[in-house]
Amino acid sequence: MGTGIVANAAATLPLHVVGLRVCATIIWVIASIALIAVSFAFSAH
Repeated sequence: MGTGIVANAAATLPLHVVGLRVCATIIWVIASIALIAVSFAFSAH
């Protein structure tokens, strides 16, 4: 849910901030990796 908030905020921000899209993408990738890690740990448990 938090990554959706970051994506929506980055997409609808009326200002053009340099690096905002890259920052939002990095946050999304970190969250995706965390989701995969938690899913793997849960299935291994």
